[in-house]
Order: sequence, then structure tokens, then C-alpha cells
Amino acid sequence: YPWLVAEKDGLLLGYAYAGTFKERRAYDWAVETTVYLHPSVKGQGLGRRLYKALEDVLRKQGIINLNACIGVPQAGVEDPWLDDNSMHFHAHLGYRLVGRFEKCGYKFGRWYDMVWMEKHLSDHPATPREVVPFAGLETD
Repeated sequence: YPWLVAEKDGLLLGYAYAGTFKERRAYDWAVETTVYLHPSVKGQGLGRRLYKALEDVLRKQGIINLNACIGVPQAGVEDPWLDDNSMHFHAHLGYRLVGRFEKCGYKFGRWYDMVWMEKHLSDHPATPREVVPFAGLETD
């Protein structure tokens, strides 16, 4: 699967990647997506550009379902380390909330919830074409 990196003058500004959603063949058309940005470039459109480029490659591979697993604070709890920004970012890009697991992750001495969001890159055909591995894909 693709890993896309944005850098300037040797500084890593951000990256986006896709990975296996489930190991079984039945889930070949679904991936888990992730994006991370350097704090200095948040809110400048880089995350959107990285995700658009990632989606373009995944579409060429034949991927249909994008799934994002996002850590969030517990509902109604203010947190100095984590907020709902990633969830809102994904919603802005067309992902929709499909599930929430309460107190699923533990870090910084506290419990965090996890939300799952999904986006479909295309309709689901009766018989999907085989997924093209990233290594075998002709890209720009």
C-alpha cells in the first residue's frame, strides 16, 4: 500500500498512508487510512492534499472502502493532548462516523475513546476487479 510524504527543505511536514484493514481476502477492497501533520502546517490544506493524492492512488488500485480509526477524548471531557479535530477533518473530506468504542485506548495516564469513520471511493460492483498492489501500479 502507498505511503506518501510531504517535506520541505529536509523537514518532514506530513505523511499519509493506507494499510491492510483485515488480513482475509474478503476485505481486499478495504483499507485503513492515516494522516499525520507537523503542528506548524496544520490548517493549511496539506492534510487534504495528502489524502486526495492517497485516494487517487487507492482508486487506481481498485480500493473501494476507506476506514479511519481515530483516537478522541471521552465525550464531554476536555483534554490537553487530544481533541476532536481529526474526526472533524475526516468528516470534511467525506468520511462518515460508523462506530465509537468507549475507553478503548490508554495513554498520557487516561482512557480515550476510538471512533471509526468510513468513505467509499466508488460504488460496490457485483464483482469487483482484483486489487492492484501498489508496487505493480504505474503512478505519476
